[in-house]
Amino acid sequence: MLRVAHGTGARRVAFTTLEPMADSRVMNIALRCRLVDTAGALLVVAGIAHAFGFAQFDAGLAEVAPDTRGGLHAGWLWGSVTFVALGAITLGASRRWRRAIDPRPTVLPTAIALLVFGGVGFVARGLDPHFLGFVVLGLLVGVPVVGAASDG
Repeated sequence: MLRVAHGTGARRVAFTTLEPMADSRVMNIALRCRLVDTAGALLVVAGIAHAFGFAQFDAGLAEVAPDTRGGLHAGWLWGSVTFVALGAITLGASRRWRRAIDPRPTVLPTAIALLVFGGVGFVARGLDPHFLGFVVLGLLVGVPVVGAASDG
């Protein structure tokens, strides 16, 4: 059984893998959950990769004072931890969604933060395409849940 939000209550929809899905909303929610899971996993992987990327950045800072380099390194690691935390929050929200708990209060602030940071960074850094990755992640996190209220 899969519990799916419907109106103000919840209903149970039974199906096996051999039966065609009678309710397209079930499939729609399943697909949306997969997209949110993908975004969450990408955030976790990006955070881990980001943590190892400072060495390349640090090589160009040979002329910078050690205190400044240390501050930049701490900020860089904070960004890595934030990526992983946002990914974990997104994955948790997707799991809750599968139990008919509205994911929007958790996921939309994450999506908005990624979209704003990516958009502002893109413009402020002279249209640096690196920041479009944040925009894509924000869309992957946010778009699947925007219409969640109309599904149920």
